[in-house]
Amino acid sequence: MASSLLRKESTTIDAIRVSVQAYDESHILSKRPWMLYDVEEDLVKDMTDFMPEWYDYLKKSGSEFSPFPPFWIVSHVWGTAVSLGLPEHEETTIQIPGAEWGVPMWPVSKWDSILGFCREKHVRWLWMDALCVDQRTDDDDPEVRKNAAISKAREMQNMGEYYRIAEGCLVLPQGGDGFSTNYRALLKIYQDTIIPRVPIHKPARALWKGAEHLAVLAGDDYFHRMWTFQELLLSTRRYLLDKTVLNLSLLQDMTRWYIRFFEAGACELPSGSQEIDTEKLIKTLKELDGQWSLRDELRANGYINALKLLAHTAGKGYMYRVDRLFALYGLLRDDDKIPIEVDMILAPRKGPIEDQKFLLDVCCKMMGKAFVRGDFSPLLNDFEHPRGALVGRSWIPSPLASKDDIISGLHAEVFSQPHRNTRSISVSSEGLYLDVRLVGLVLRGCKDFDDRGNALGDAIFAIWDLGRRGFDRRPAEHQLVLAAMDGLKWSNRALSFRECDETVKRALNLPSIDACVEAFKDSGLSELVRAGGSLPGGIMSGNHRAIIVNASTNDNPKARPLIVIAWLDRRLSLPARCVVLDVTSGALQEAKRWMIAEYYEDRPRVYKKVGSVAASAVEWMRAKELRFRALLT
Repeated sequence: MASSLLRKESTTIDAIRVSVQAYDESHILSKRPWMLYDVEEDLVKDMTDFMPEWYDYLKKSGSEFSPFPPFWIVSHVWGTAVSLGLPEHEETTIQIPGAEWGVPMWPVSKWDSILGFCREKHVRWLWMDALCVDQRTDDDDPEVRKNAAISKAREMQNMGEYYRIAEGCLVLPQGGDGFSTNYRALLKIYQDTIIPRVPIHKPARALWKGAEHLAVLAGDDYFHRMWTFQELLLSTRRYLLDKTVLNLSLLQDMTRWYIRFFEAGACELPSGSQEIDTEKLIKTLKELDGQWSLRDELRANGYINALKLLAHTAGKGYMYRVDRLFALYGLLRDDDKIPIEVDMILAPRKGPIEDQKFLLDVCCKMMGKAFVRGDFSPLLNDFEHPRGALVGRSWIPSPLASKDDIISGLHAEVFSQPHRNTRSISVSSEGLYLDVRLVGLVLRGCKDFDDRGNALGDAIFAIWDLGRRGFDRRPAEHQLVLAAMDGLKWSNRALSFRECDETVKRALNLPSIDACVEAFKDSGLSELVRAGGSLPGGIMSGNHRAIIVNASTNDNPKARPLIVIAWLDRRLSLPARCVVLDVTSGALQEAKRWMIAEYYEDRPRVYKKVGSVAASAVEWMRAKELRFRALLT
């Protein structure tokens, strides 16, 4: 209705202003930038004032109606001169008409490069955070500070939408021209050598050179900051300053190829080539691949699970701690978001204590919302307490946790099929109240698998030894097979599930542990299990150990307890008073993961979460239908 109104020749400027207000009320302007930079006029414009002029221009020029000017957006690494490796005297701000603050720009030449790109690409309208969001939150005038905080709070909540709808995104990595040079060189090697499947031994020097280029790209700070992560995933048409298209899908393909290239030992260091810390590079590339793979979920759902985001972005850089969550807002679904208030913008600038207080408060509120609406993925993933979980809330991940503390407990099966509890749930100061079902009792367990490189050896020995003692090792065998199948992702081998299953069973039934280990090595299963088990949440990724569980359905006294591989807080010493609980409300066969909790003899039905175990690996062990109310403290 407003669209047809605006196209009438008799429309006056006053009528257009009324229409603009109507648009804002219907959220057409509410999700658009307040300010844009007009490249032609060299002026930052307040779009709420400019929109009538925009509609008047469309009417006079006969252009196709558009409710908002099409604009480009900039994605860049913030930082000080020192952090960017520049001389201190280059740290400065620039004055741009329309912006009432000094616009942070290090180095100043960056702005000239941006303008040059815009003119060559005929970009009229541009959005850049430093330029279009009021930066005066540290001003001496309290009124100026407050208004700047209002601007930031509003733009931070909507920023993700700007990257979604922008015509194009200009990416400015920290490496500048060097990044572009290495990217183009890697593309050429990929197109000339890797895509045509040239035998590896012929272009060995070129392939190694490609790895050198990739190491430079993977180490650029642009890929390791919170805000740029959101911007990279949300933007669609990405360009570097030299107008080279930054193709994230292609970059991920090259990343995966080089992971397989190094893990297969396909090429030794050619003479005269630069040495590369391949172990460090593989780890970085796998982390980036895991992060970039979240785009699949973003495309399918329009958002990414909040818990998964927290885990995969652990360790990324940010200026203020609250940015740890705010920088992800564009990737979250609306139900997961907590409104950004003015105090949340101003308080962190008072010091790290206030900054951290607001971050933890926002995190607790976000996870509390998830629990109350029945999303139990946070409860069935694991975080080592106290480093990976919030103090007093072992089921809530700490947004300040390191990647090592949080990534080992990220279990993919929980996300592939959402785990829900639709029964009454409440969060109180005491803890989390919910209905649960008893699955089994934990009888004993081995020590943690060594996370310094011998996790596979520990796992094989524990399963072989416990099996020889008479426990049922079928569940643990099944978990090894699943890990091996996951490892095929990084291998050129072709192996069926049945072949893998038979090989695992045969090896674990050998009379000596030495023979068992040799069988794993000779069959190639060692490499596959190690690669698949090292993925986030995998059985080799840390905090995992073999435990013995007596199923609650084992009414037959001759039934053997089961050997399973579970994630357990490494501080927990077994045997302990632990049970396996089903915390979902759906059909038993739908659960993919169960919670392991420590119970208190003097406090009936009160539990403390200490870990979890894959239900799919122990599908023959099912809980009784009896439900009871429990307090998770």
